[in-house]
Amino acid sequence: MQFEIELAQTAGGLPEVRERLAHIKADISAINDLVNATMGYAILERADLALNLGRHDFSVLIPAIAESARRDADHDRHVVTEIHGNTGQVVCDVHLLESAYKNLLYNAMRFAKRDVRVTFEAGDSINRLTVEDDGPGIPTEDRGRIFQSFVQLSAAVK
Repeated sequence: MQFEIELAQTAGGLPEVRERLAHIKADISAINDLVNATMGYAILERADLALNLGRHDFSVLIPAIAESARRDADHDRHVVTEIHGNTGQVVCDVHLLESAYKNLLYNAMRFAKRDVRVTFEAGDSINRLTVEDDGPGIPTEDRGRIFQSFVQLSAAVK
């Protein structure tokens, strides 16, 4: 960000300053995302975590979060959501579910060639959220590691 600020200070005109400010804004957004993810992981790993359960309409929530993530994606992605079952009164901690769901979506969009499919199925006692993409998949040797905190696969997986 300091580099972008220096470039903005020496910019020849307003369009160049705006471009530098846009880069700084993107950097700040990335830092905020990292801080929020770090805080989210820290909260999830606490043993005394208290759930804030409530009833939520997933027929609205799941597509809305998917659309928000699609708009935030760096690349053009085609996202399809399918909702099955009685999804109007799903009991969950909506903030924890949204955090996990967004993490799955952002990873799918990061590695997808183009298509991401989200399916939510509400059952009598179990609900299932599935996020699939048309990317290369997770190498067999890394499948156990992805569930560890702060693990990222190498860029070569893309």
